[in-house]
Amino acid sequence: MSFLQPVALFGFILVIAPILIHLLNRLRHRRQEWAAMRFLLRAREKSSKSTNLRHWLTLLLRMLALICLTLLIAQPVFHQGESWLSFTGQKPVTLVCVLDRSASMERIAKGTTSSLRKLSLNKILSLSKKQDNGRVVLFETTGSSPLIIDQKLALDGPSIESFLGPTDTSANLPGTLKNVFGWLERESISNARICIFSDLQSSSWKLSQNAVTLQELARDLEQRKGKWKLQLCPLETTSLSNRSISLRPQKRTPYFLIERSETGEELISLEIQSEATRSYLDLNLTSARTILNSSLIS
Repeated sequence: MSFLQPVALFGFILVIAPILIHLLNRLRHRRQEWAAMRFLLRAREKSSKSTNLRHWLTLLLRMLALICLTLLIAQPVFHQGESWLSFTGQKPVTLVCVLDRSASMERIAKGTTSSLRKLSLNKILSLSKKQDNGRVVLFETTGSSPLIIDQKLALDGPSIESFLGPTDTSANLPGTLKNVFGWLERESISNARICIFSDLQSSSWKLSQNAVTLQELARDLEQRKGKWKLQLCPLETTSLSNRSISLRPQKRTPYFLIERSETGEELISLEIQSEATRSYLDLNLTSARTILNSSLIS
């Protein structure tokens, strides 16, 4: 069992307030002997048992009300398989999903019409439904606060789109993992499965800048002796052929340099307009770099 607002547990101190009030009320009254008191003492002896019982029940109900109010504010989270009476049950595995929200995650996933980000959200929702024990927590690369995922939560719905929508920023996965490890440490979570949903771009890791952070993360995982498991969930995108055409000046005759990301054979059509002249040319590219003499374009 854990609490979403553990600071509210200090409210248990208020449980002793009814006892203090009861003791103060007893000190406030002074005993005063008078003539007819012996008749009242006889009547009191008959009803003292029921009166004391009523007072004790009232005191216990007040203390119970304060305990319930404190727990309500602290928001306890109970996990299946965990004994909340003795706290000796086996700890469930907490599923932590790390979502890469960099701009590259808006590319279309292979074989689908959805972006990598939306595909990741659907996979996270599917994992949360299969999670029988423990919580499902989501961290994303643009923030540091976790999101507790409910199985009924529609991650691809309009309500969640404002929180996990597209961005034009880059990701820092080692920094996000550092936030995840810190949260697991603060929550005293012993068993965790950390899944990273990313297209694994090198710019998202920033290896040269995060060398020390990566060493610290590796050391933390080693100290946990397999209780914290890290899993990469790479996403496959549709193959994109990037092309560029640039005009390179020369003293005699300038030329066009055609560069592309693929090396296979490809047929492309060029339309070149210079002032009032428009030219069309079909090229069969067989390499990543092709030089085209401008004199061939008429």
